[in-house]
Parts: sequence; structure tokens; C-alpha cells
Amino acid sequence: MEVGSLEKTYRKLIMSGLLLLLTAFALLIFKPTGTSSVALGAVLFAVSFLPLELARRVAARIAVEMREEGKA
Repeated sequence: MEVGSLEKTYRKLIMSGLLLLLTAFALLIFKPTGTSSVALGAVLFAVSFLPLELARRVAARIAVEMREEGKA
């Protein structure tokens, strides 16, 4: 895969993960709908780590791709 497309994917995953994390924290702190906000915030908090983990894996792949380009 091309490094440019991997970088775009990385940015999208990081932004979506951080947005989910921010939303989860906002729900946990402000509790706009009471107890259901706490439950939804906890679920979003756990789900937000999925795109962040995928972004970490993409970053590792970018590093491998760049290292291979340097050797060629």
C-alpha cells in the first residue's frame, strides 16, 4: 500500500477515535440525560479505543513501508 494513502487512513482513524473519546468524556462529566448518559459514555469510552488501536497498527505499517523505501 502507498504511504500517502496509509497516512490519510491514519489521520481519519485518529480523528474518529479522539472524537469518540471526547464525546464519551463529555457524557460522563456533564450527564445531560442522567444515568443513561453514564452508561452511554462508558460504552463510547470502550468503543473509542478500537479506531485508536487500528491507527496504531497503521502507524506501524507506515514505519515499515518507509523503512523498506529507504532500503530500496
